[in-house]
Amino acid sequence: MSVLQDSPAWVSGLIIVLSVFSSILVVSIFSVQAKSECDISGVWNHSAKPAELLIDLNKSEITVYSHDNNKKALGLVVFKALKPTSNATLWAAQDV
Repeated sequence: MSVLQDSPAWVSGLIIVLSVFSSILVVSIFSVQAKSECDISGVWNHSAKPAELLIDLNKSEITVYSHDNNKKALGLVVFKALKPTSNATLWAAQDV
């Protein structure tokens, strides 16, 4: 005989609730870990211009770090409200 068959109904229910809760906790921990592993902060080369962009996740924005053709663009905010999407490897931002 199973231990659950000999236990009161509330014990069986409690075990089920604890199992579900522990599963949710494990999924949550892996979600946070996945987002922290996708840190894109730093200086990135622009794909089409002789420029570098600074991605600052603390400020949630992307600014011009250097630009060989336009020195006045230094510090210009290009995107704001930068945040991860539901897919931890994709990011979304608002064009400025």
